[in-house]
Amino acid sequence: MLNEKFRELFYFGLGSASLAKDVASDFVDEMIRAGKAQQDQRESLLQEMTDKAKASQAEMEKVIREKIETVARELQLVPARDLTALEKRIQAVEAELQALKQEKS
Repeated sequence: MLNEKFRELFYFGLGSASLAKDVASDFVDEMIRAGKAQQDQRESLLQEMTDKAKASQAEMEKVIREKIETVARELQLVPARDLTALEKRIQAVEAELQALKQEKS
């Protein structure tokens, strides 16, 4: 359930980035039609808007990541890497225990 929400959030970010590029392109084209920008400025204006959108998206992703980490801590969720490390330690202890049992036999 929580994984699905993260996936939805990721796809939302991808979709909004694509939408932002389309909106920026339309906006620049409208500026040119209205005489507020020249055709030769189109690419630089579009690049500037795209760069600003990417910076905003990066900042939004940072805020979202921080919120997710806060919620995970509050829910006392264990990161997968920690769980994997614990599983490996348990397997090592079990192997040692098995070896000790075999020595006694």
